[in-house]
Amino acid sequence: MKHFFLLLSFISVHLLHAQGNKQDHPLMILEGSYQGKNVYIQNPFSDGNKGFCTRSVKVNDKAYAFKNESAFSIQLDNMNFKMGEKIKIEIEHSNDCKPKVIYDNSHPKRNADIDLQIDSAGVLKWEVK
Repeated sequence: MKHFFLLLSFISVHLLHAQGNKQDHPLMILEGSYQGKNVYIQNPFSDGNKGFCTRSVKVNDKAYAFKNESAFSIQLDNMNFKMGEKIKIEIEHSNDCKPKVIYDNSHPKRNADIDLQIDSAGVLKWEVK
């Protein structure tokens, strides 16, 4: 189960478009637990030619300084998190675009026992234990 959760254990990645925040910009929220990996963000250009999409980033309610380019990483490994510690990342972005979280080789790895059987009719059946 050690590697059950991906990157930050984004089993429940919440992508919310919070209306009514202080600047009326949508908010993407990522919640999970730290697994020793950084988060990579693809940051498209705003349709309104106002620069890149991402306006601000917070990690556990603290402002995170990022380079506003076409892609950037959130350097969680420099923030002294302990393995398994809860993390909340908030990405405020423009109304006309949406940043994309890139999972580079960070999908969940799970050790599971799978019982495979082929019945007399040739139908494959399996059970995950």
